[in-house]
Amino acid sequence: MAASRVVILAGLLAACSGAPQGPAVAVAADDGLGAAPACAGAPVAIDGAHSRLDVLVFRGGVAERLGHNHVAQAQDLAGWTCLPARADDGELAGTRFAFRFRLDALRLDDPAARAALGPGWATSLDAADVDGTRAHMLASLEAAKYPWVSVRSVSVAWRAPALAAEVEIDLHGQRRRVPLALDVQPAGKLGAWTARGTLAIRQSDWGIEPYAVLGGLLAVRDELVIRFALQTNPVNGSTTTLSPAATGP
Repeated sequence: MAASRVVILAGLLAACSGAPQGPAVAVAADDGLGAAPACAGAPVAIDGAHSRLDVLVFRGGVAERLGHNHVAQAQDLAGWTCLPARADDGELAGTRFAFRFRLDALRLDDPAARAALGPGWATSLDAADVDGTRAHMLASLEAAKYPWVSVRSVSVAWRAPALAAEVEIDLHGQRRRVPLALDVQPAGKLGAWTARGTLAIRQSDWGIEPYAVLGGLLAVRDELVIRFALQTNPVNGSTTTLSPAATGP
């Protein structure tokens, strides 16, 4: 895409070690996003057309070699970020952001996405395999009852490129806080940054029982890896877009 149309926002979100902070809090089954707050700098919203978020799912169980790893891709990312007045100087402490996607809109096991992930995803899956896996995945996640996943900042400290953040993740009707490290690079003007991120979570921390059959002979591992790249487009100097980069996480 032309540089004049898309400004890429980057920040590496690497999950810090350790369990989520504090007890889970029950939340409503809405998208959890909310309106962007008033900003000292330019508010920023997600450009879903140039966004990407991948969820990596790993095989497990006693006979895990008979199973498959999977990749699910968000199709409907949306959200916002609110930058401080001195963001152009790298002063990003106090930045606020939120984004969300629907579980029932995830695209599962796209052949190109699997090929890009390497040997662990090299097996070829037919349409029946993918449809069956998708049905099991959505049932385990109770996606009909809890369709939304949202991520919202609680705090952001330090200055670019190294930031320390704490975020709330709403998943499966529960909210947990997770510490994150961010690496952020500016891309020319206020509201324009390039971001890539990786977050590791355990399904069980949000009350989800990972899928298993035959007494655990074949199963999905508790751990999930969420990779995303966030991209921004300032609009008329007042509204911007936070979204994953088109080239993928």
